[in-house]
Amino acid sequence: MKRLSFLIFASLLWGAPALALTDTKNVSLNATVVPSCNVNFTAGSLSMTFAGADAVGSATLTMTCDTGLPWSVTVGGGLNAQGELRRGKISTYYMPYHLYADSGYTNELLISSSNTIAGTGTGTSQTATVYGKILKSDIAGSVALGGRVYADTVLMTLCW
Repeated sequence: MKRLSFLIFASLLWGAPALALTDTKNVSLNATVVPSCNVNFTAGSLSMTFAGADAVGSATLTMTCDTGLPWSVTVGGGLNAQGELRRGKISTYYMPYHLYADSGYTNELLISSSNTIAGTGTGTSQTATVYGKILKSDIAGSVALGGRVYADTVLMTLCW
């Protein structure tokens, strides 16, 4: 009896590959396409010339984002901000300026909040324009007027 048990066991063990059984399973395949945006600055600077009246200018960020992809551009405070006021600087003098999300200068892009321009991708070229304004009413004795260039650097961050 022990011998028969061994032979049956050996037959099952060694004979299994000869049975040629098949089993079919479905394999799921998932491919993920990461949504994207391509960016191009069409104007890397915003220039305004103050000549006694309010001065205005604009800078535009051009991008192409996948259709339906939400995007936002956050506008930083600049290197010379004081509280909620952006300022251009030359030496120890400052000139205040304001940034807006619209050409009517009504939707101000503040520093600590409300500093985002948002949209949804169309698959074609889109723009986010920042409008700048120097208000005559902001100019005070701390500004050294007369042929001087005040400078600031503002970071614009595109998120999608």
